[in-house]
Amino acid sequence: WLHRIAYHAFAAHRRSAHDDAPLDDAPLDDDAAGATCDGSAATLQHIDVERALAALPEAERVALVHCFGLDLSHAEAAQVLGWPLGTLKSHLARGKARLRERLAAWNPRPLAPPR
Repeated sequence: WLHRIAYHAFAAHRRSAHDDAPLDDAPLDDDAAGATCDGSAATLQHIDVERALAALPEAERVALVHCFGLDLSHAEAAQVLGWPLGTLKSHLARGKARLRERLAAWNPRPLAPPR
């Protein structure tokens, strides 16, 4: 419940701040900002993943971050976000599909269609 309170406080603050700066133009963390010079594949992939996440609609990004970044189960993430479980799963599916499209260049082999 504490995570849910913190998330809703953050979301309310972000809505009230009216932050119009595009996320794609600025580095998302200090590691990505300082590591762009070395050009390693892992660093470049990390930056691409962060930018692809930033480009997603907020609901899809939040669902992905809660389930994969915070390692919450679908039920836990749905509870934290105050969404029905089906809504969370829909946002996850759409978000993963959009990420797969945006990051297709990192996978030289075509992905098998989901079953």
